[in-house]
Amino acid sequence: MRRPALVLAALLLLSGCSGIGPSESSPTDSVSPPPTQSDTSTAKRSPPDVTGSNRTVLPRVPFPSRAPDGSNGVFRSLTVGDPATKRFDGATAVFVLNAGPNRTLNVTVAYGPDNTSIYERRLEFPADGMLAFEMQQSGRYAVTVERANDSGTIVLTDDDFDCNDRAYAIWIDETGGVRDSYITTLLGCGTPTG
Repeated sequence: MRRPALVLAALLLLSGCSGIGPSESSPTDSVSPPPTQSDTSTAKRSPPDVTGSNRTVLPRVPFPSRAPDGSNGVFRSLTVGDPATKRFDGATAVFVLNAGPNRTLNVTVAYGPDNTSIYERRLEFPADGMLAFEMQQSGRYAVTVERANDSGTIVLTDDDFDCNDRAYAIWIDETGGVRDSYITTLLGCGTPTG
């Protein structure tokens, strides 16, 4: 009679250990309800930090078809947002490419509906050099490249952050014109992670 009671007690104690993967909760954690759409709107979030990446950011999809493939010429990789707070499964990256000789380009990344500048640099791009941004926080972004009298902007919205992989490219071509292109997977996504 003691044995079934012990087995039952052991099963009850171990029932919380049957999940898949590690648990990140602790006895002092509180449980909060899942975020609603208004909780996750760009207007409510703080602008993300832009930091240097220790690895070369490359697209997880083929490089955008109209863009010159500059994936071998990444001279700087940056991470936008904190990877620990990423709330989507897909990889979203933006590549700024100089498809020509060495030149100086102005690169700006703005965030949110008020276009708060989170990255603004005047950079010396090597010939066929590429600057890569790995986007770890969803939201509205405007990535702008300027050279002389020409500029171009790629805009990302909250809809660009889900289970699909996306690569956006904006480049200065050989003649100095600004071009852009993107490629994405088209998977049906479930509910957001996090």
